[in-house]
Amino acid sequence: MSQPQPFSWKNSHILIADDEPDMREIFSAWFRNLGCSVTEAADGKEALDALARQDFDAIVTDVRMPRIDGVRLVRQLRQSGRYIPVVIFVSGHVDLALPDAFDLGVEAVLAKPCEKKVLLAAVQRSLLRRNLIFQPPESVVPPSTENYIRESLSLDAAPLYLALGRGGMSLNLRQPIDPDAAIGFSLTTEDGPLTHLEGWGLLRWYENLHQGSRIGIEFLHLDQESLAQFARWLENHSPRSFIPKDCQSHSVFSGSP
Repeated sequence: MSQPQPFSWKNSHILIADDEPDMREIFSAWFRNLGCSVTEAADGKEALDALARQDFDAIVTDVRMPRIDGVRLVRQLRQSGRYIPVVIFVSGHVDLALPDAFDLGVEAVLAKPCEKKVLLAAVQRSLLRRNLIFQPPESVVPPSTENYIRESLSLDAAPLYLALGRGGMSLNLRQPIDPDAAIGFSLTTEDGPLTHLEGWGLLRWYENLHQGSRIGIEFLHLDQESLAQFARWLENHSPRSFIPKDCQSHSVFSGSP
């Protein structure tokens, strides 16, 4: 695998969709000051019109907008079959539940007001991930041995346990973990498209189950063997979900995208 090139914002084209002119102006200035080309849209309809005319490297959108809101914008983008990383702003989980957002394909869910470094970091990770470069933020400490998930799965159990998306996975969990710290994982199966998945990431959502919970983890690091298998899986499946919500339609072993 070739060595990754140093990250550069140059030549990145960012679409900013927000019905608040002041917010659009602030966000646009942040990216233009880094050398990005920026297109602004006052709502989802203008954003879709812009997407029909040209390509973008990433989209930053509010969820509440007139005519076409942020959720409908993302759904129409995914239905078109185009992959463009999306960062979405919500005012609360009422707007869009976190499992639903990541299942839809959103790569980061942020709240307003947002710090500059938080938005830029989210978009940067999205741009790097297109080339399968996983670069954890400097502020994130790797997991401790206590916050580690280790499972050896049979092929019968794996489809009911693990679902994989473009940037993370969801899985059933019985052991206690610290949700505010990085989570390590080492998952193996005897056969299938992924026999080895080892690395670490951050908890992005969880849902309580009758026994235990189901959690969604965003990948921040994968070891070399896992990265190679993950790259082959992505090439064959082109998943729409960033972190799948459940296994029924997104099983690693079912062949469904």
